Amino acid sequence: MTNGTFGFRMTGTPDIQVIVERTTDLVHGPWVPVSTNTLTDRSSGFVDPKPSTLAGNFYRFRTP
Repeated sequence: MTNGTFGFRMTGTPDIQVIVERTTDLVHGPWVPVSTNTLTDRSSGFVDPKPSTLAGNFYRFRTP
């Protein structure tokens, strides 16, 4: 968390798509897609556009 924003870097197999999802409730969801990234050169950065507006965010990423 820097200057009110939250982000992370994902690494993996080059040129695959990764969907980042967010929830505030790990038990009941829902998981909401917030970004779709392609791992260019084996990595991609993610920055949540609204992390400070929601308390207790949880993130996961998946491939389509």
